[in-house]
Amino acid sequence: MLGNRQCRSNVDGVSHRDARTIYCVKETFFVVGPTAVGKTALAIELAEKFDAEIVNADAFQVYRSLDVLTAKPDAEAQRRVRHHLLGQISLSETMSAAKFRELACGTLADIHLRKKNAIVVGGSGLYLKGITHGFDQVPPPDPKLRDELSALPLKELAERLQKT
Repeated sequence: MLGNRQCRSNVDGVSHRDARTIYCVKETFFVVGPTAVGKTALAIELAEKFDAEIVNADAFQVYRSLDVLTAKPDAEAQRRVRHHLLGQISLSETMSAAKFRELACGTLADIHLRKKNAIVVGGSGLYLKGITHGFDQVPPPDPKLRDELSALPLKELAERLQKT
């Protein structure tokens, strides 16, 4: 839930709020950093050593069909260690940080309910902030307003922005 720093939804009848007490039993580790520094390889090595599952926090690896472009872990790596939130949505869908947070919190709660460690790996700072700190409550996107503003010339949009 946005605005609440606790993850919340329902996994096998146990809310994430209840599952947070289980977080003490197993840990969540974070492997973060810039592009191409070896985060995934390190996360896989750690996951094998500490019996952990990997939760993707890369803004592009969450999409299907971007395997090569995003350096998504190959099939062998995914067989060795269970990965989550890889190729989760189609390119035609929109992923927001709030939606990612909801998916990630549900995934983490499920991993911890199974008494496993979790490793969150990625470099998308806003996604990571969503998991670790949550977000203030914001209204959902307004598709009608978005369409209306998309139809306006850039100059008019800039003028409107200066007025606010």
